[in-house]
Amino acid sequence: MPHWLIHGAVIAGTWIARIIAGLAFWMGCFAKKDERKGFQSRIDDFWRLVERRNRTVGNTTVALFNRIGYATTSGFDHLFGKQLVSIESVGVSVYFSAAITYLFALIFVSWLHAFNRQAYDAMQANDVIFTYICSCLLSFVGAFTLHRLPRPWRIISASMSIVALFLPALMNLRSYLKDDSLGHMITISVLEATPIALVVSLLSDYAALIIMRKLFKAMIASISVFRIISVMLLLVGMAVLFSVVPQLYGMYLHSQIDFSAPNPSALRNEHIAYGIAGLNFSTSLLCLVPAIMLIVVLLHRIIWPFLSRITTPLSENKLCTKPAAWFAFGSFMMLVATHPKSISLQDVLKLFS
Repeated sequence: MPHWLIHGAVIAGTWIARIIAGLAFWMGCFAKKDERKGFQSRIDDFWRLVERRNRTVGNTTVALFNRIGYATTSGFDHLFGKQLVSIESVGVSVYFSAAITYLFALIFVSWLHAFNRQAYDAMQANDVIFTYICSCLLSFVGAFTLHRLPRPWRIISASMSIVALFLPALMNLRSYLKDDSLGHMITISVLEATPIALVVSLLSDYAALIIMRKLFKAMIASISVFRIISVMLLLVGMAVLFSVVPQLYGMYLHSQIDFSAPNPSALRNEHIAYGIAGLNFSTSLLCLVPAIMLIVVLLHRIIWPFLSRITTPLSENKLCTKPAAWFAFGSFMMLVATHPKSISLQDVLKLFS
């Protein structure tokens, strides 16, 4: 078999594995086992509530957004608590900021590994990727379990959120502090900028939560499509304001720095702007939750008939009946997609050459 054909088959196989992994994760999130009817959709319950609301307002679009606003408000109350300022809200805010920041960092590093290996090697990504994974997992677990802990343990968990945020910098501090003065100055500027960026990010989170809760209440009560669209546009604008604007400002500051003779204050200001942008990724994501929910429920309504048919044999044979099984299968297929050599996919194809 020609080499180009093997290479093409590997690429096609990895993309098929990515699609299967995505569908498995989707089933893990939104499928539930029914003893008589096989797999059922969790989102069907949401659509039944939309239909019930539709009988009252007489408009499916309005009813859909009313239920999205209600679900988002309930989720925020469950995650952050109903009080604006509390131990839970501070801890979850820091955890969530760290989780999203390091998740995007992992995505960026993975992109460099795939498409720009020279830049990947230059930034010594292998030294930090493990700490990114640890911080990301620790932050997600902390964010979604903090409110379930007893009161004294909540204080400890909220304090651990700071550790999760600084963990990569602390674990790789020795490798950052090199003999050259530029590396030393950049490290010091990052350590000085992070606390300032964290305080600004927390203030941004509280400001965003206040505004978002009011907008969600307006979405729940509104029976006007125009008003609902206005609320959605305001949320998108907030997402841009909290994350994209600081990122652009950081890029501007970066372009003004003379790295042959860098100014420490200029480096610190640049890293403050980048730090605010990174920590506010989570704030922007929260602003986009209604839009994400809208995409998910509409997409689910399109693909669920297909998914329910192809997964019926699994249900009949009592396979993958729990979300953990779907997530495990999806993780395996993602491993296949990202590291085809680790499962000897190319060796298998060579058997037919």
